[in-house]
Amino acid sequence: PDVDIACIYLKTLFEPDDKKLAYIISGFRSGSLTSGDVKGILADKVEKLLKDHQKAREGAKKKLDKFFLHDVPKRK
Repeated sequence: PDVDIACIYLKTLFEPDDKKLAYIISGFRSGSLTSGDVKGILADKVEKLLKDHQKAREGAKKKLDKFFLHDVPKRK
């Protein structure tokens, strides 16, 4: 787990729950979870992050006109 990239990403970016992280790490160390299992857990978290981001981006598109100046007089 100390050098496995999926574990490192879970630890630093994607798993805020220390108990869940400890369960994953101990399972990986004991062999009850494989590297593929840990990668699957990470993939699910990344997929959720991306879906949430895409949803927020679509919501932001509707608000863009508020931030653009459409009727600004031209400088002479």
